[in-house]
Amino acid sequence: MIQRVVTPADEGWADLAKPGKPQALAVAPTRELAVQVSSDLERAGKKRGVRVLTVYGGRAYEPQVEALKRGVEIVVGTPGRLIDLAKQGHLDLSQARIVVLDEADEMLDLGFLPDVETLMSLTPAGRQTMLFSATMPGAIVPWRGAT
Repeated sequence: MIQRVVTPADEGWADLAKPGKPQALAVAPTRELAVQVSSDLERAGKKRGVRVLTVYGGRAYEPQVEALKRGVEIVVGTPGRLIDLAKQGHLDLSQARIVVLDEADEMLDLGFLPDVETLMSLTPAGRQTMLFSATMPGAIVPWRGAT
């Protein structure tokens, strides 16, 4: 994600269809995991100037909305808050060419499939989608080597 996004300091920024709109999305099932992922992305992307925003419920909307207005390259969040911000017109995922579902199996086990489907429908069809998990169900493990 860090390598593929275009920042305001990069050549090609002005050529983006919607500069400042999120180019990558990471979805996590809990606020704690969203904060951890966001922190790691911020640290890894600091030298490139990658702007990362963490969004989750239980926090005021205003700072999140203001950050989206200023522009970000990567948004990390929980499904509910991401959908809320999108429905309110604050979060535009039309430029998110990369989507990561962190702890994907846990999200599906917790009943987030409808939310994940909603979020995916807000992103471009040609996006890169990655599923991550510390524990992958046995039925999915054989896919590891598939191309």
